[in-house]
Amino acid sequence: MFDMSQYLAECKEKEKFWIGYAQKILTNPKASYSECKTAAIGVSSFDKELEQKLLAKKGKPPKY
Repeated sequence: MFDMSQYLAECKEKEKFWIGYAQKILTNPKASYSECKTAAIGVSSFDKELEQKLLAKKGKPPKY
């Protein structure tokens, strides 16, 4: 059976993880472009302001 309280608890846990990861990436001056993009995607569904900060940071460009 579907347990709504367990589902909501998992959602809150994931939200805390992504916000923590995004804050870590924002404060890391050596964060790469892909780290910034990953964190922006992770927080996009619940924190648009943080997503915009990550997209504006861009990070170090990839080396091809």
